[in-house]
Amino acid sequence: MNILKNTFAERNGINLPIYGVPKSNLSEFTTTEKDKNRGTSKFPPPQFRLLDEDILREVAATQMLKAEVMDQEAFVCVMDDY
Repeated sequence: MNILKNTFAERNGINLPIYGVPKSNLSEFTTTEKDKNRGTSKFPPPQFRLLDEDILREVAATQMLKAEVMDQEAFVCVMDDY
């Protein structure tokens, strides 16, 4: 999981949002083809976002997100393990 988060952050400059949903049935948060064709997306609400999973610190500035790497050493350690 850390490799995915680090690669996403490196390529996009933002965190890969990780959510913790307290329901076993995720249909409420699953975007179907019909939803896509209608232009809707069913992401979990922001309160379900697991900010502890972020590897970049996000700072709101003029409604734009600026990101900086919090722990580059952890990324190197993860990559060394594989």
